[in-house]
Amino acid sequence: MTDQFAVLVLHLVIYGVPVLLLALNRAERVSFFYGYFGFMFVFTQLFAVLYSIHVNIGGNDLTITGGNIAYSSLILITMTILFITRDASIIKNFILIQIILNVFLFFLYLLLGFLLSDPLTTNIFNISPGLFSTTIAINSISSFVYVVETMILFLGLEKAKQATTRLAFIIPIAACLFTGILCLDGFLFPFLVMFFEPVFGQFIVGGIIGKLVLGIGFSPVLIAFCLIYNRLFARYVQTTIHVRDMLLPSGNKLLKRLSETQSKLAASERNYLAAYKEATLLRQMFTHDIANIVQVISLALQLGQAGDKVNVNDRVYRDIQAQVEKATKLIENVKKETQVQERLAEFGIKDVEATINSVAEEARAEYLDRIEIEIHAVEEPVKVRANDMLDDIFRNIITNAVRYNESKIPRIDIRVSIEKSTGGKDKIKIEFMDNGTGIPDDRKAIIFQEGHQDKKGGKGMGFGLSLVTKALELFGGDIHVEDKVPGDPSRGSNFVITLPRYVE
Repeated sequence: MTDQFAVLVLHLVIYGVPVLLLALNRAERVSFFYGYFGFMFVFTQLFAVLYSIHVNIGGNDLTITGGNIAYSSLILITMTILFITRDASIIKNFILIQIILNVFLFFLYLLLGFLLSDPLTTNIFNISPGLFSTTIAINSISSFVYVVETMILFLGLEKAKQATTRLAFIIPIAACLFTGILCLDGFLFPFLVMFFEPVFGQFIVGGIIGKLVLGIGFSPVLIAFCLIYNRLFARYVQTTIHVRDMLLPSGNKLLKRLSETQSKLAASERNYLAAYKEATLLRQMFTHDIANIVQVISLALQLGQAGDKVNVNDRVYRDIQAQVEKATKLIENVKKETQVQERLAEFGIKDVEATINSVAEEARAEYLDRIEIEIHAVEEPVKVRANDMLDDIFRNIITNAVRYNESKIPRIDIRVSIEKSTGGKDKIKIEFMDNGTGIPDDRKAIIFQEGHQDKKGGKGMGFGLSLVTKALELFGGDIHVEDKVPGDPSRGSNFVITLPRYVE
């Protein structure tokens, strides 16, 4: 029994190590997982009939099949991949894999059963054709149970995340849920299989106690994973995963997000170009009217100098006073028009850190496995007076940093800092540092000009950046670009945004 227990521990190590290695190579982890998942699915049933381990734990003689261990690893790796990607569509893909493999195995087992039933076929090992009929049922039930248990598992995790976001609590809760799901499998699977082959079903699953042992055995691997990749796990805890997204079709998520982003940018472009034209018209009207007022005042003064000092001066005074009142009214009208434009812009109070986190999370989901974003914020509240266009500004810069980056994994470091001022007008400084090819010094200014295009590279990002510039001007801010490494444009760019800080 001691040898068998050592064999069980060895199995836990062998199946646990790939889980810990899962996130080391970010560029290949999803493809690795799909292959490993398919391997576990196919061999769960195969290992169940090939061998079993007999151990005595707490006075209980347990039979744990290879299929028990493989299925437990299947649940474990499903959890960890969602922790890394935070993408519910991954689980939906696993369900599709289950369906595809089941269809394949269904026809394969039918073919094998037919061949073994044929008198002309030589059955070397005397395998009963009826075994394949039972296996078809077992596979179908196994897939159904996997879907149900996965939904219950992640519903439980979402409830736990709503209750607390502290990793010290969430990690042990995740381990308990994992063990609980395996125990549920120890009951649910034989309960469903007993309608076909009750003894065979109980043998494959190994019972609730056997699954409890596996849950306890694999939990250290799960806990170690969460601790080693605590930053990825922390992002998962902060992300809401909708279970419905694991089941319902969503189409091409990347194209959908890209289309939404383009629509928002196009709408913002139209709105702010219209505002710009209106502001230009207002300036022209103001200049014209002020010029007329000044001309009347000038003529009145000339008349006063040339005419009768007693009679004319009173009239000149009245004319000047009337024109001054007219100018005052004009200025008041301009102020009112400006206030209207401010209301149209719907300025509010925006939390800079929350906005950056939201846009960064959206970018991580959009460019799965192809982007790294690190955010370095300050502990003080950082707020500005702006509207939702601020989201589009950050989104535009991040999108450019990824789209025009030739690195294998584009990386963006976002740093938020406060520039203190003795006059009480503090500035918020937001830096977006990338690892792209950089921007030469002779292009650093012109990329923000309206309609600028990179004729050599064809990147054409100037028009979007010109809108970013205009939007920031509305918020009282500005933008410029520096070298990430001073004096070396080839090492990447640093887009720097400054905005007036809002203090309540």
